[in-house]
Order: sequence, then C-alpha cells, then structure tokens
Amino acid sequence: ICFSCRDRCHTMPKARRGHKVHLTKTTAKGRQGKENLVETIRGCIDEYTHVFTFDVENFRTSHMKIMRQERKSDRFFLGKNSVMCIALGRTPEEAIRDNTHKLSRFLYGYCGLLFTNEKKSAVKKYFANFGGKGFARHKDIATETFILKKGPLEGVQLNDEYLRKLGLPVMLNKGVLVLDQDVTVCTKGQPLTAEAAQMLRLWGKKTVSFRVKLTAHWSQGICKKIADHEPNQLDDFSMQHQTHEADAEEGPDADETRGDWEEGEDGMEDEDEN
Repeated sequence: ICFSCRDRCHTMPKARRGHKVHLTKTTAKGRQGKENLVETIRGCIDEYTHVFTFDVENFRTSHMKIMRQERKSDRFFLGKNSVMCIALGRTPEEAIRDNTHKLSRFLYGYCGLLFTNEKKSAVKKYFANFGGKGFARHKDIATETFILKKGPLEGVQLNDEYLRKLGLPVMLNKGVLVLDQDVTVCTKGQPLTAEAAQMLRLWGKKTVSFRVKLTAHWSQGICKKIADHEPNQLDDFSMQHQTHEADAEEGPDADETRGDWEEGEDGMEDEDEN
C-alpha cells in the first residue's frame, strides 16, 4: 500500500533521505583513455626525431599555456607516468624503438614527455631561459622570511573578519585596518601553512619559480641522460608493479641499469647534433 496516496500502486514511495549530489560534470576516461594515450605517444615516435623527458618544478597552468603556445609545433604529454612507460616500453623487449625503454627510468614524480623536430641544442637553450614566478601553495617550502609590521595595513582591501580568520590580530581605527603587533607570516626553509600561503597571495608575494628541467634525450636509437639527473632506482619488477601489471620475473639490479646509460654532455654546446 502506498501511504502517500492511500491506494494500492506498483511504485514505491521516494525515499526522503538526503542524497549525495555530484556537481562535477567530468567523467573518468577509463581504460579507453589510457589506450588512446599509448597509441598517440607511439604515433609521435614516427612523426618527431627527438624525444625528451622533463621534470616540472612548481607547476602552474598559466606558464604551461605560454610554453605550449610558443612551441606549437611540438607535442607535450603530462599523462599518468605508468601509462607513458608502457607506451615507450619498460624493457628492451617492450621498447617500440631501440633504447626507448631507457626513457621510462626518468618518468617518475611530476614529469612529462616532449616530442620535437628542433635541434637538441636549441631545445636546451629554450628551457634554460624559460620560467616564471608564481604564488606559493600550502606545504611549499618558504624561500624567504616575511614579516608584517605593527601599524596600518597597506595594500590590502579586505574586511577585518577575514583577516582575523587568517590569524592576524587586526582592528579598525577610523576605518583603517591596524595590526596590533608584528606577525611572522613565514620563515625561510619552513613549510607554509594554508593561512600563510593565502597571506602571501594577498600581499602579492610571488616566491616560487616555474621551471622545466630536461632529464633525458632520445634520437635515432641513442638515449642519453642530461646534466646530473639520475634515473629512477627501481628495478624492472617494481616498475611493472607500479603499472598494475606485475610479472613473475625480476629485472636487473639498479646498478646494472645505471651502468647501461650513455653519459650526456652537461654543457649547452650541442650544435653538431641534429
């Protein structure tokens, strides 16, 4: 019996309990999205002559957009590291080209792939000079000590209640925000709190630098590491375990893998390379 209409019906009454409503409109790409990424990366091997791996320090979308616009002829990939490793190959047997599996050793942390037809020396010079400042975020390490002095607060147009929530002892004196005492917002070398990061943003303090550091290079079957960057110290079994496709065999030791690398030149002079 349906108690809402006091009659017999075939539908149950709707539950009046609270339901979770998801506001996001995005959907997970799932396995199909990963397979598309693998095929796209493998297709770029034939289209481009040079492949670089790179690390990103203090990633900011605004700086990444500028870099993409300035290098429209190149392809950047910042996908899941384990999926990119599968695309390049994790072992010599899985490598899609000679020695492409060596690039997988550098795909850990916040990193990506760059495909380009530009000379290696020109690419290294571009990224050595490219960068930009940005606001620090929660848990970032403070690069300087920032202290707010006692007295009227200048350069901030916010109400006193919001500043008190951030931990600032402020008061209104004839419509002017006044700080009761000196406040150390952050100390150099210490991680930032959420409140400290917000205060640095309010005072326009950009303390972190967006940098892209090239770590390895592949071209025509030759793979070299760049500068003093070390490859991942995981063996083949650990790398396959990260991709959720662990095999029974265990790969070579980390020391043997490191010895298989061809040392790249640290300098910027690579004009003889294509």
